[in-house]
Amino acid sequence: VVIEMNNFYTLTVYEKGSEVIRMLHTLLGEDNFQAGMRLYFERHDGSAATCDDFVQAMEDASGVDLGRFRRWYSQSGTPELTVTDEYDAESGVYRLHVRQHTPPTQDQPQKLPLHIPLDIELYDEQGAAIALQNQGKAIGNVLDVLEEEQTFVFERVPVKPVPSLLRDFSAPVKLHYDYSDEALAFLMRFARNEFARWDAAQMLINKAVIDGVARVQQGQGVELSPTLLAAFVAILDDAGLDSALKAEILALPGEATLAELFEVADIDAIHRVRNEIHTSLAHAFGARLASTYEGLRLTGYRVIHADTAKRALKAVVLGYLAALDAEQADVLVREQYAAADNMTDTLAALQVACNAIPWDCSSRPMRSSAGFAVGSLSQGEMAVCPHGIAPLCSPGVGTAAWGLCAHADSSKATATDDQRVAGGLAAVGFKRRGVGVVCDASMGDLLGVSFRANVFSRYKSPSSQAMRRWRAPL
Repeated sequence: VVIEMNNFYTLTVYEKGSEVIRMLHTLLGEDNFQAGMRLYFERHDGSAATCDDFVQAMEDASGVDLGRFRRWYSQSGTPELTVTDEYDAESGVYRLHVRQHTPPTQDQPQKLPLHIPLDIELYDEQGAAIALQNQGKAIGNVLDVLEEEQTFVFERVPVKPVPSLLRDFSAPVKLHYDYSDEALAFLMRFARNEFARWDAAQMLINKAVIDGVARVQQGQGVELSPTLLAAFVAILDDAGLDSALKAEILALPGEATLAELFEVADIDAIHRVRNEIHTSLAHAFGARLASTYEGLRLTGYRVIHADTAKRALKAVVLGYLAALDAEQADVLVREQYAAADNMTDTLAALQVACNAIPWDCSSRPMRSSAGFAVGSLSQGEMAVCPHGIAPLCSPGVGTAAWGLCAHADSSKATATDDQRVAGGLAAVGFKRRGVGVVCDASMGDLLGVSFRANVFSRYKSPSSQAMRRWRAPL
């Protein structure tokens, strides 16, 4: 019998496989998981083993029934958890109603319930965690969601709590819970789990984007709630918060991520709304941005967490500074690019320089930084180009592509460099309208000829017909 394995090394296999193992660790705990690992190696070291062998070892070592959990290995699709709650102030009882549903897929129209670990925490009005109790006994934070519909009851809850759900991304599922802006801002400030704080910020931004896109489609302007603005300002002001976490929270989701919020993505509206949210946050941060940026400067390069975190936050802050004060950011971009002794600072300067350029690239001082950056990049630094292409091509792709081609020193580039640049430019052929695209050049088109000769001869002048095609919006 021959079994064809044509999906053995797909991204889905790797990512889902790692998430399944992580869920086992969440369900079993460190001690039981390690016991299961030891048993697995004792049984199967040096021999071929299956996923079922692995789960069986975990089950035997821990004594936990993982029969339903095995469905993660055989059932396709992304499960969705819909959570509702109710609170009885008189009895002090809080109930979480959880419904799981996996949408049908082509290979499996009927889906069965999975074993899903749901990590939660409840908070009172002051942000203190409420102990989880049921029938007079303390219970853990990880709830075992086993049925299609299930209710979890918590007793001795003194006030209506704010729930923190799916902490540490305890399962690879889509969560649906009707959080208010105030509840999400509360979790951004008080949640003890770092992922929960970041996730609350993401959900708050997602709500604003959904609302903003609807308003734009109706011909209205984008309006942000004071709650959202205050929540993000509080994050920037929080001196006790790790800089790496600050950077993750303050960095807005990309347009591709935001497009997943919609069944039909209005890419023009998403682009506009995201930019307006970014600009509004920059104005809410105000003078804090400049002082924060100065406080993140480092005197030398060290590979330690504290410095890595500061570099990441500095990159995010520089992006907001560009939206707030282009002239000031123009100076900072030049300084940061010239002084950079690491790729993080270099790419941050490139990205901010190019992303701050409007479509016509005619009225902003940041244009000088973009030209400077592209020119500097091409002078003997072609190794940076594959990494620099993405920031260079959004939103000022036409100008960036032109600058890259016009300034590049062909004597210092290799065929591999040409291919990487060509591939990068071809890859952005799917960029949104309003940010410019390489709209009629495929990877094959670019690599089928001498890319550098093609670009320098045919696209030498930005006013040529070919260059206009490169810069045309969709």
